[in-house]
This record gives sequence, structure tokens and C-alpha cells, in this order.
Amino acid sequence: LRFALTYSPPTLMVEYKDLTDDAKYVKKINIKNIASVKTSEVLVNELRQKYPNLLGPNVVEEAQVKGLVERLMNSAKNGSTVQPTQNNKQSAASATSNSSVKASGGTVMFKRAAVPTTESDIANL
Repeated sequence: LRFALTYSPPTLMVEYKDLTDDAKYVKKINIKNIASVKTSEVLVNELRQKYPNLLGPNVVEEAQVKGLVERLMNSAKNGSTVQPTQNNKQSAASATSNSSVKASGGTVMFKRAAVPTTESDIANL
């Protein structure tokens, strides 16, 4: 799995691989009204329930999803893309756990090791 963020509009993108045909797919998750969400925990829980095959507990750690959501929320509150500070660099490092982080324009890409995905998981996306 690989994750990317687009700040305008707030979007979480998940790149995943179908192990049956070795094809890569990208799921774009637009997060509407992100500025009105009170806490990142609420949004993280909603996303993990809505997309269990991509963001569920057996696929990715909650801390990583929370770190990504917090970046989007901070950007929405500030009205611009999040510039790296010592605090969010530290947060990103702990959230991605051994993942490399690469910034490119308004998109931040997070890499993570491939997770086995069954054909039925792909069909449920």
C-alpha cells in the first residue's frame, strides 16, 4: 500500500495492488466538510469503517491513518498546504513507521510495504 494526500480538495489516495493480476489501483477518498470535523478520531473511525479493505485494522495501523487525517485537517484549518514543522515531521515519522515520506507540490506520498489482498477484498472496494 502507498498513501498520498492532496490538500485542495482534501483527498486521501490509496494505491494498492491486486495480487491476482498484479495490477495497481488507486482509490481516491474525497473528504468533504473536513473543517467541520471536531476530532481526527471521529474521521479516522468513519474512514476505517467505510473502507475496511484499505484502511481497516488488519491492513494499516490506526496511528498512520490518524497522522494522514491530521495533516488534512490542519491544512483545512490553515487554508493552505501543511508545511513541515518539527512537530508534524515527528508525527509523520511515527505515523508512517519505517515508511519513507516524499513531498511533491501539494501532494505528500507515503510508502508502505505491500499487504496481501484477496480477490474478495478487491471486489468489495
